[in-house]
Amino acid sequence: MEWLLPALVFALSANLDSFVVGITYGMRKIRIGWVSNVIISGIALGCTGASLLLGQWVSTLLPYSLTDKLGGLVLAGIGLYYCVKWIWRRFHPLPATGSEKYDKNASGVIEPGEAVVLGFALTINNVGLGLGAGLAKLNLIASGLLTTLFSVLSLIIGSALGRRQLAHRLGRFAEPIAGLVILLLGLYEVFF
Repeated sequence: MEWLLPALVFALSANLDSFVVGITYGMRKIRIGWVSNVIISGIALGCTGASLLLGQWVSTLLPYSLTDKLGGLVLAGIGLYYCVKWIWRRFHPLPATGSEKYDKNASGVIEPGEAVVLGFALTINNVGLGLGAGLAKLNLIASGLLTTLFSVLSLIIGSALGRRQLAHRLGRFAEPIAGLVILLLGLYEVFF
């Protein structure tokens, strides 16, 4: 059961972007249908699973005592990057690009074709996370399945919460929260 907590923390932190997108779409009344949600979650499973496998394969080429530490350092580095990036943006704001750009036909619904593009955009961060988690030897099946489950739930719950003003305020802190969680997971893998 000791493998479950790291896999759970990994899956939660890997899907905070999806949660924020769900909140944003909820606020803008853009709906993500169940077919589109399944497509996005399938892409998350495929990309995250492939990067976890790659990380585990790379770990077979390295001494066993080094892989956990290296994987933990990769995760900690990614977490630190998210935190620093968020702080940097507080002082150097970027022009808003708007997540509604994925609703190409402005229908108010993310259709299956649009979901493919959105799925890859949301999953790009998971590749680095998956590589680090694979090096740290997180449980592949648990991490992949939990990432998929949380992908589905984060879009549904985020969208539902997006209709409330409080959710917008909470969503602004998703990036540093994800960064902190990933940093702590990495440090856990390095030292324990």
